[in-house]
Amino acid sequence: MGQAKVTSIYDKEKYGGNIDVFYKNDRNKFFESFGVDQLVNSIHKLEDTIGQVDNEFPLNKAYKIFPVIIVNEKALQTPLMAKIFQDRFVELISDKINLKVTIAPITIMHISDLENIQQFIFEKPNEIWELLEFHCRFPQFMPPLFNSINRKDIRPSYKSTMGLYEELINKFQNNH
Repeated sequence: MGQAKVTSIYDKEKYGGNIDVFYKNDRNKFFESFGVDQLVNSIHKLEDTIGQVDNEFPLNKAYKIFPVIIVNEKALQTPLMAKIFQDRFVELISDKINLKVTIAPITIMHISDLENIQQFIFEKPNEIWELLEFHCRFPQFMPPLFNSINRKDIRPSYKSTMGLYEELINKFQNNH
């Protein structure tokens, strides 16, 4: 299950050196704008809505959730940013923690991370869980996801992209 949300941080917030300016003077709204509240709401509604996505989801068994927020802002890839998001996430999700549901620490994934692992996921879809498990191995300090991707030696593959480009180039060359 996934959802999308787009938000940016302007230079004034990024480089201002002031946490209130970074949060745009509203900490709660800042995290809401990056989808933390939306993610928490999705987790709360998971058992009620999962049947629409996967009618074989094991509702009667224990399961693990890997919360991920995909961002397009490079500033959120800096060390300790995942910790800041995790702290807010824990504030909002604490009532959902129980013996049946294990919730991994939140992962901040930059769109470039997703692009870099696209072929890897396409070829080995179940490996995403291993990557996320590896990424969450030290929950007290989670590095940017690209660090875990590099440590797992996952490299981008441009095979499908090259095929498309070759097809387009050939088509263009044959029309002239």
